[in-house]
Amino acid sequence: MSSPIVLVIFYSRSGSTEKLALAAAVGAVQGRAAIRLRRLADITETSSSTDTLVRLRKEYIAPREADVLAADGLIFATPAGFDTSSAEWAECISMLRKMSAEGKLAGKAAAVVDTGDQATLLSFEKVVTELGLRSLTRDFTKLDGIEQAMGLGRNIADVLRDKRQ
Repeated sequence: MSSPIVLVIFYSRSGSTEKLALAAAVGAVQGRAAIRLRRLADITETSSSTDTLVRLRKEYIAPREADVLAADGLIFATPAGFDTSSAEWAECISMLRKMSAEGKLAGKAAAVVDTGDQATLLSFEKVVTELGLRSLTRDFTKLDGIEQAMGLGRNIADVLRDKRQ
């Protein structure tokens, strides 16, 4: 039996949200899942490109429909203060809504990394529900951000693996 595939979709400019996305990916691998990491493209240009931003642009590609189709589960990570209507997320959320309307997301699970902003978290959890994805509950509130993200990754991998058995 093949390992479930977890697609981690994130947006980061400074690297801090990337760290949480990577922690979620590590947790998924610990849970015996294969992973794919995809960073959303920058929509608004900043006046100065930091070394980190240059590296992020080089190392990651944006999520594609093929990535979502291949995945059994999705993890979303975004900086505090962003929501699903933010310019950086608009294209991805639109693609997911189209896929959902076509029935292409049926049976997939999803989770949202808590980056410390309740409004951001609720915005993404609401979209997960609207898309018809099976939302995974979090009970990692006593853990720091990295440990919480790793726990979330392990949790989604465990749920997906159990579903396959």
